[in-house]
Amino acid sequence: RRSDIYSLGCTLYVLVTGRTPLEGKTALEIISKHQTEAMTPPELVVKRVPKALSAIVLKMTAKKAEDRYQSMDEV
Repeated sequence: RRSDIYSLGCTLYVLVTGRTPLEGKTALEIISKHQTEAMTPPELVVKRVPKALSAIVLKMTAKKAEDRYQSMDEV
C-alpha cells in the first residue's frame, strides 16, 4: 500500500512540475537516488504550486515508508 502511495506521489510530482522527481543516466542511478536523495519540493520547481500540495507530494514520497501516508484515505 505505501509503495503505491510513493509511486502515485512520483506521478503527481511529474504532473505538477513537468519533470521527473529525480534524474540519472541509467535506471540503476535513478533507483539509487530514489533511495538516498531528497526530491526538490515541487513549489521550488514551479512557483505557482501551492505549498500545501507540495507538502502532500513530499509526504507521499518520503524515503521511509512509516513517514508516508498510511492509506489512500489519509492522502
